[in-house]
Amino acid sequence: MTARKLKFSAIILTMLFTAGCASTSNQQHTSAPSRHWAVCAAKGGAVLGVPAAAYSWATGGVAFLTGAVISGTACALADPVADDVFEIPYQDRLDTLYFAFNSTAIRAMGEQKLNGLLTQISDDSRIIITGHACAIGTRTFNQDLSERRAMTIKNWLINRGVPEEHIKTRGRGESEPVRGNETEVMRRENRRAVIRVTQR
Repeated sequence: MTARKLKFSAIILTMLFTAGCASTSNQQHTSAPSRHWAVCAAKGGAVLGVPAAAYSWATGGVAFLTGAVISGTACALADPVADDVFEIPYQDRLDTLYFAFNSTAIRAMGEQKLNGLLTQISDDSRIIITGHACAIGTRTFNQDLSERRAMTIKNWLINRGVPEEHIKTRGRGESEPVRGNETEVMRRENRRAVIRVTQR
């Protein structure tokens, strides 16, 4: 077998294995990607290597390796099995509610967010509510205010059926501003509570 014939066989092999793997990948969703690549490589090496071995063992060995790399790569690129094998991890949900100055009352927009949040909560959900405050007033007052804001949301959730033991609250006072406290816009951003929902 000449080098030109090997090259031509390699091209044909790539086309055949790309089409073949794409058509059969839907039947192999339970296989790991590395295992699937190995199968393709072995097939490609055999198809190209065995005929070349009739010419010489050295030529057959080179042809086997060439076929393995070409067909294995072609199948791996054509096969979407990796998307089916690996699951996307659960992403924590974050919601932020904003409060009026020196207030713990939940606004209408906050009610809408909480109602939407209820649809995402399951028996395995765990909820962490972190209250915040702006820098107007003493640190002690703002710490207490932030804790009361978190408790307000906790009580709202409990009244709608969320188990109390699934909810944790904490207050950060004025210690964690979003951008600062220099302007009223910045201070409004800090009068908030952040709700994080995780899965147990």
